Amino acid sequence: MSRITKRMSLLLAVMLCFLALGAAHAFGNSNIQVLLNSLNILYNGEKTDLDHFMYNNTTYVPLRKAAELFGKEVTWDQATKTINISDKKTDGISMESNALSTALIADVDGNALDLEFQLRNNTSEDITITLYYPYFDFAIYDEAGNEVYRYSEEYPVSIALIKDETISGGGKFTVNERLDLSAKDFVPGETYRVDFQVSFEMDSERQMLCEDAYFKIPN
Repeated sequence: MSRITKRMSLLLAVMLCFLALGAAHAFGNSNIQVLLNSLNILYNGEKTDLDHFMYNNTTYVPLRKAAELFGKEVTWDQATKTINISDKKTDGISMESNALSTALIADVDGNALDLEFQLRNNTSEDITITLYYPYFDFAIYDEAGNEVYRYSEEYPVSIALIKDETISGGGKFTVNERLDLSAKDFVPGETYRVDFQVSFEMDSERQMLCEDAYFKIPN
């Protein structure tokens, strides 16, 4: 959608707002002031192009655009007049989970990088996940965003073993890996980002949860 078209859509929404407010104040002399795109809206520190307007100290944004900005899917059911906001899926794989959260600890110990990926059960009930080997992977990127190392390149012939893992309520499942930094082309003094992902099946649905962390190569 072009910027002009987006602006026209927003102006139409403002006009509809005026009409609704005008109906409510048909016999009054209230002045209505609306500020169009008067704020900078950032997401993770990055400026967005989210159109908005302010009325009565409240900021209004398009529901679909805002939901998609946060990685959500929005569907509309005409028959029931229902808007449904759900977790976004990629190729049928869910990338988010309300029951599970992630954490990644990256610690440099001499010439070795110790990684601990945590899959935390946020509920009070036990959760069982099904792991298909190989069920995790991670990649390391330099300060320019170039991939300098990927774990999966070191996989042997893929094995189709299946493992069920039960995570107790409030507990966690961890994946630990140790990487020899001296055997790789890492630059002393540089800061690197490691992206870690674990894939599994839960409640008959495929899941893939990711987390990242930063580490610095000692001089």
